[in-house]
Amino acid sequence: MTEPEPEPVVIPPALPTGVATFATALATAVGLPVTRDPGAIVPPCVHVAVPTVTGRTMSAYTLEVPVWLIHAAPGDLAAGDWLLANVPALLDACGTYTATPAPFDADGTEYPAMKLTATLTIGR
Repeated sequence: MTEPEPEPVVIPPALPTGVATFATALATAVGLPVTRDPGAIVPPCVHVAVPTVTGRTMSAYTLEVPVWLIHAAPGDLAAGDWLLANVPALLDACGTYTATPAPFDADGTEYPAMKLTATLTIGR
């Protein structure tokens, strides 16, 4: 006797659409290219990574979205100054208060970057 096939996983369309809308809003707010594709990193840019779903109600999802402000290598003084000059606009756009210096690795290339986390609520 064979086991029945599992039901296919259905991704709620609200989640990818909501994250894409957030990424578009960031591009407008900070005036930099924004990508959700880690394979399409071309610094300077902002990368919106895959979020963690931290809550769910009958009407909405809560997401913690990693957001990276990325500068071209090398991670020298000029890169650090650029990150510090541009992170306030990103903090404001994300509605958060903390950004941490952390290198961003894209296909084996390490870029100087600042990482922050935005909290989003997306309707179902």
